[in-house]
Amino acid sequence: MNKLGDDASLADRWEPPDTGGDFYYRVTMDLEGRQPIELSASVPDMDLIEMSSARVTRIGGASPRDWRYRRSLYYYVGLITVAGGKVEAAMKRAILVGKATREGQFALVDETWTGLEKRLRNTAKQHLAASEVAIGWGQAVLTTLDWGRENRAKERRDSAVHAYWWDFADVEWMRGRFPRTGEEALWVGEAEGLRRDSQVLLEFAERLESLSGPHWLNLYLPREVPEDKERGSFIEWIPVQRSDDSATGERAEEH
Repeated sequence: MNKLGDDASLADRWEPPDTGGDFYYRVTMDLEGRQPIELSASVPDMDLIEMSSARVTRIGGASPRDWRYRRSLYYYVGLITVAGGKVEAAMKRAILVGKATREGQFALVDETWTGLEKRLRNTAKQHLAASEVAIGWGQAVLTTLDWGRENRAKERRDSAVHAYWWDFADVEWMRGRFPRTGEEALWVGEAEGLRRDSQVLLEFAERLESLSGPHWLNLYLPREVPEDKERGSFIEWIPVQRSDDSATGERAEEH
């Protein structure tokens, strides 16, 4: 590994730990619409290397600035993850309701998003050939699923949940994406894009939930009074450094 010379302060900041890589470089990434990004790179002796699949970390561990950025990143990715789970659960309910089964067990329809959507479409098409009431439900299902497809709901979920996020402040909103078909890609986005993704997924979940309506077990929390809204119940997680320099979360007091 090539070293940075005798400048101790420069080496302390830029020289990565000796991981056994074959070559060491200082790299500048020029991205459209952004300031150039300075990185150190430990490169193995490989025939093909993709920047999108690189492992990204910070020398010395994540900084307070990184954790401030992560708070926003994890909020949006978490919201998309939760909304995606609601979508899949709503499709499972709709399938079971559409089959008029007396058993409301998700284990009966334990499939991936793609499998659930296919089964729900098939169930809807079966309703189109039945009674007039069933036709209305079947058409509502197809309209809802078409809305999700037109608005790329699954693609939005996958691009957030199945990405490798560069979760450091210097490289905000960057991720490596590895689709099963097609080439790997390094995506540079923005917070607004993730906000739109979460809105689409939440709306899709609501549209799907309407398909099962009163034909499923519903649980309700009480309406909040103004005092509850003002007090709130958000619990903030603050990163702390352990003795081994790894970051964890320490629960702060409620406020």
